[in-house]
Amino acid sequence: MIFDLLLKETWKKPVLVTVISGEGAGSRAICENGTIVYKDEQFPPLSEQVTDLLRTKKRVVLNDRILFAVPMSRKPELVICGCGHVGCALARLGKMVGLHVTALDDRKSFVLRAESEGADRCLCGDFSELISSLDRSGKMLFAVMTRGHQYDKECLKAILTDSYLYCGLLSSRKRAGTMKKSLREEGIAEEAVSEIYAPIGLKIGAESPEEIAVSVMAEMISVLHRDEEFEIDEQYVEALHAPKKYITAEITDRVGSAPRQSATRMLIYEDGTAYGTIGGGCMEAQVIRKAHALLGSGEHTALLKVDLRGNTDDAADAMACGGMVEVFLDDSLSRSQRGAQMAMASQPSGS
Repeated sequence: MIFDLLLKETWKKPVLVTVISGEGAGSRAICENGTIVYKDEQFPPLSEQVTDLLRTKKRVVLNDRILFAVPMSRKPELVICGCGHVGCALARLGKMVGLHVTALDDRKSFVLRAESEGADRCLCGDFSELISSLDRSGKMLFAVMTRGHQYDKECLKAILTDSYLYCGLLSSRKRAGTMKKSLREEGIAEEAVSEIYAPIGLKIGAESPEEIAVSVMAEMISVLHRDEEFEIDEQYVEALHAPKKYITAEITDRVGSAPRQSATRMLIYEDGTAYGTIGGGCMEAQVIRKAHALLGSGEHTALLKVDLRGNTDDAADAMACGGMVEVFLDDSLSRSQRGAQMAMASQPSGS
């Protein structure tokens, strides 16, 4: 399945392209740097000019087809340097918002605390060595909150030598200034030093560890949402392998105000359950109704436009976000998965 490939392969900048209207609707391809590296059998042949255009445009009209393209990336990784009270609270919150959480500390008992809070990976040892050992190819969010100035500096020096999306330091404003001055004196480039978020977190008057964690996570989310890439993670892929029929619902366009961005997905199962959300409320209920109707219709895809401007005589049903969304409904992944399961079941034992 194509989403398994997105997880397993090491493409640096893959673009997922889906035919959302016309012949071959529901077929998909993966492009990297303007070259198709994988495609379904039903996916149409594309010229080099079209694949190059898909690197910068989300929607391309090709004869009778509409192609929807979105850059993909792996799930961001939150690396917490220091597993004290704030670090553990941040680990809990990181898991809540769907990040992969790695916790680092040089004290075993503190690492065990982070593990009990649900961190995906907990490492004990020298801070700089642990940071240097990390795979930095994905989106990295670093929160430096160790027990002392020297340990903070060791972490920052190791972080600033490689790529990252966010680096924040838990400190007072005065201590942040002292740290940045010290880093400059030790030869760290001004450009790198100026990118450190210090003091870490948004100004919300936070005091307790949990409140500080909320301020930090809010700042991280604001940085993450500057990027138009869409993450694909293990939980979504696992949900795609459910042994029951489902429809994938994906926002392929939005105009004006809408609760979720383009490329947001959810799965709508035949038994009435769902995985994920594309915005909730009356809009999502309308999409779910259409999905269930599609499952029983014999059709496999549909392109649904939902008006969120509240143009209705029934105030209770008004969706007053102020915009419109287009949602692509498709059961091809469900059919593909069921076909693979049937093929597996038909093989003789021991084959």
